[in-house]
Amino acid sequence: MTAYTEIEPLEDATLDDQWMNDVSVNEYDLQTDGYLSLLAMTYDETGALSKWGMLLDQVFSDGATYNIALTQDPVELVWTTSTTTALQFLLVTAERQDVEYDLAVDFNPGLSGIKSIPIGFPADSYNVSGGVDVSTDMSLSGRIYYTSLPETVEVPIPDYSFDNVNYDANSGILNWTLSGTSPRDFINVIWAHGAIDVFTDWTVVMSPDRTNWQVMNLPYPANTWLDKFSLEASQSASIIVLDSNRESGYDESRSQGIDYETPLELVWGAYEFIDNPISDEARDAGNRAIKSANLEKRQYHNN
Repeated sequence: MTAYTEIEPLEDATLDDQWMNDVSVNEYDLQTDGYLSLLAMTYDETGALSKWGMLLDQVFSDGATYNIALTQDPVELVWTTSTTTALQFLLVTAERQDVEYDLAVDFNPGLSGIKSIPIGFPADSYNVSGGVDVSTDMSLSGRIYYTSLPETVEVPIPDYSFDNVNYDANSGILNWTLSGTSPRDFINVIWAHGAIDVFTDWTVVMSPDRTNWQVMNLPYPANTWLDKFSLEASQSASIIVLDSNRESGYDESRSQGIDYETPLELVWGAYEFIDNPISDEARDAGNRAIKSANLEKRQYHNN
């Protein structure tokens, strides 16, 4: 018996076979060529994927009706992880012409398992990612990119550990100690810094050997726009260390950037130094670190 159906990338669902009459389509749901591709997945009462169907490269118009035949059977994806700590999330996604589709999501899935997914959905790339919260301050994650999705995958999780993290408000210096045997390409510091009403978002990419960073003294008049010695506690502030299997070290990452078009393995650790549990922003820190690296790449070549 069908419990609910998801429609990707629209993220609308049906419950007890009662369809929503109106489904919103946003600009970011459309492919780069302007067409709309839909993936529908129906789940049984246990939450297992039972059937799926797709409708590719459709002309979009306001008020249009789309019929998706749910006739295809899912394929089992066997997954494991490199860590001895049970994963707290597992995510399988596909990207088709710059539109992302969630193929499977699982929370607290353990150390290994089997997920039923629509492997036959045609996409430009796929990724499998997972992560663990090792404390209320720190999370470890891994992600693998594929051009074709295999039936067996291993989610890599690094062994990074941030220790002795502290921020000196008088000097504006952030200090940390990073340990672990996993390789490192660069460190990324991301935080919102400043007064309660006016703050600045800092994103800084640096060598993985660095153990501190000092808030920059900006030239006049920019130095009058922010209070550089107070940390805006309501905003997420993170230190991220990241490694990819395509670049080796900081210099190569800085000059080459990260290639999204070929299979790529990434691992990262994020330390969030506020008195709240790891947030969704910290979980996405790897993506922001990658974007920062690519920005650094452009600046490198311009210089």
